[in-house]
Amino acid sequence: MANRKTKRERYKERVFGKVGELDLVTVSPTDEYLINGRGGKVYLDIEKHSYLDIPNSISGKMYEVLSVGTHQQSNKSLVTVKAGDLIQVYRLPDDLQEWVILLGAQSAMGIKLLPSKVQFGTRDSGEHYAEIL
Repeated sequence: MANRKTKRERYKERVFGKVGELDLVTVSPTDEYLINGRGGKVYLDIEKHSYLDIPNSISGKMYEVLSVGTHQQSNKSLVTVKAGDLIQVYRLPDDLQEWVILLGAQSAMGIKLLPSKVQFGTRDSGEHYAEIL
């Protein structure tokens, strides 16, 4: 068992470069998933990811968000959250895609807002929101 690599070690082996602070990771066509830099399992088939549970209320729900990003094949937004010892990757609704792109751009410029507690909810208009606390 001493030769077993950790998730983080396997992830680092796949990093071939960086854009700002963002890792560029190789993915084989035979891979079903990869482990992201925060330890979450990112499936190559976006349909295997469930949506983050966002309440249909303005009061929202708090999550410990480790990272956000865009799915490689589908350009859909993903969020990596931690709940206790469990790290999970979820899809985000399309109306949060601009928020994800903004956070990615800020990260590439060296502005690190995550990990952080984030409140997700739904406005009266039906639009979702995400607020970093």
